[in-house]
Amino acid sequence: MSSRRRPKTGASERGFTYLWALFTVALLGVSSLVTAELWTTAAKREREKELMFVGRQFREAIGRYYESTQGRVKQYPASLEELLDDARYPIVRRHLRKLYRDPMTGEANWGLVRMGGRIVGVHSLSGEAPLKSGGFLLMESEFEASASYSEWVFVYPFDLKLRGGRNVEPEKKDRPFSSLSAVYPSKESSKNIVLFWKEKQEKQEKKENPKAGLVWRCFYMV
Repeated sequence: MSSRRRPKTGASERGFTYLWALFTVALLGVSSLVTAELWTTAAKREREKELMFVGRQFREAIGRYYESTQGRVKQYPASLEELLDDARYPIVRRHLRKLYRDPMTGEANWGLVRMGGRIVGVHSLSGEAPLKSGGFLLMESEFEASASYSEWVFVYPFDLKLRGGRNVEPEKKDRPFSSLSAVYPSKESSKNIVLFWKEKQEKQEKKENPKAGLVWRCFYMV
């Protein structure tokens, strides 16, 4: 009586296990790539938020320096270091807590926007394309058309060009940008300035919460 032969399942099981292992490795690889991409995007968004915060800090500090000028002729700082120690006063007077690094480049170097040799604003030197393309404050609404972070220009006041600021240019060593040279009309009276910004505010209100424009209406009434 011949004994029955058991089916040879070992080879087929090993083949199936091998294919399953390959599938698992491929799935883990794809998952890792997706996770890395999401992490990179999230990290970039955080750096964008930090750039907005730091840029506004510089703009406010430049504004405090300018507004605290004694006498009728206001003056902007000649260097960013003057924001840390205003030498115009006998005691230490700070307008900025520290010289922040550019979150997008990690460097302490900034693009400087000058008028009459004095600093009126700063911008990043990064040529990366922004992730954020909308939802900006009205005073930063021109950022929506920016092709790079270097076009996010923080000047004081934010409507300097409309108020008659002439010869506002970046330093020659910095990246060129068009935010200040192309967005605003070259000649505007005080009345037209208000109308211009009210029109932009109304367009912004259609995209966002209608209550957001109330603050700006009060600003124009002052």
